[in-house]
Amino acid sequence: MNLMPRKILFFITVDHLAPTDLACYGNRETRTPHLDRLALDGVVFDEHYASTSFPGSDRNDWLSGQPLLEQGATSKHELGKVLASNHIDLTQIDESDAQFSEQLQHFFCNSLPKGSHLLWLRVSTPAGADYFSRANHLESMIARLRGHLNDFGELPVAWLITSEQGILPEELSGDTSPVYAEQLRQSLSRKLWRPLILSGNDLPDDYPQRSQSLTLSQDIYWTILELLNCKIPTNSIPYSLLTGIYQQQERQLFLLDEHRVGLRTPSELTVIPNNANETDANNANEVDEAISTISAKYYLKPEDRNDLNDLSSTVPELVEKHATSLREFLEKLHSKQ
Repeated sequence: MNLMPRKILFFITVDHLAPTDLACYGNRETRTPHLDRLALDGVVFDEHYASTSFPGSDRNDWLSGQPLLEQGATSKHELGKVLASNHIDLTQIDESDAQFSEQLQHFFCNSLPKGSHLLWLRVSTPAGADYFSRANHLESMIARLRGHLNDFGELPVAWLITSEQGILPEELSGDTSPVYAEQLRQSLSRKLWRPLILSGNDLPDDYPQRSQSLTLSQDIYWTILELLNCKIPTNSIPYSLLTGIYQQQERQLFLLDEHRVGLRTPSELTVIPNNANETDANNANEVDEAISTISAKYYLKPEDRNDLNDLSSTVPELVEKHATSLREFLEKLHSKQ
């Protein structure tokens, strides 16, 4: 018998949503009172990133919690299995499903009234929607969920809200100059930056409303388990949004897309080319290393949000040190493929 306190978590993932679409990230044109209330009652993470830009990588991170160098192997800690072993029901509902409304109604009428639950709601933004439409669509979904919750009185509900994809390259046009738009397209930070809001009526009283802590998409897996009071299937939690936010250690993140790999710390980002598609990692030589070092870029964080001001010439020794770490990371990653 499960004697743990009843817990309910709404995990909302939007297929396409940039942080800058939302009022809680500074957008002054969108009006999202329900989302803003969740942000005000919880915490907004200003430095949350996907680990890679490859399709489906976010979902893999959320389901396994595996770091990049361990991905691809069968996870012993797959989210659904861990939840089941802790007597927690997982319900996944995709808005693109023709039966979406019926599935949502069934959850609130038949599943929610008993036990602990994770509702994973995948929100699909309308094709061609601009930032205003995306924000409004998410707002209407949250209002719908809160409307259903009103029928149940006070429940121990937590919310996790993020997205699978941020701003799209084709959206960097309009009033943006061609030069600036191209700079944004080349920005690794901009490409992997995601919104993340954690809210709930039982979060610690001293929880901050905003966090500058570096967080990755894999962290969401461990946060889900901790929010739902699960028995953690490992000796220690790699990083949770609940406990990690209080940790002041110098965390380092590896960020990857098709052409670049970056090493991000709270105060800086170093980027070198990812030559996986151009060279054989097993034949890497000194010329490749020299090219990587010469091509390395260095940006101060968090001031330079969009990787616009390369300062690599001012700290060559530090850049070389980071570039070496990045090359070693790429060698390990390519050796697994």
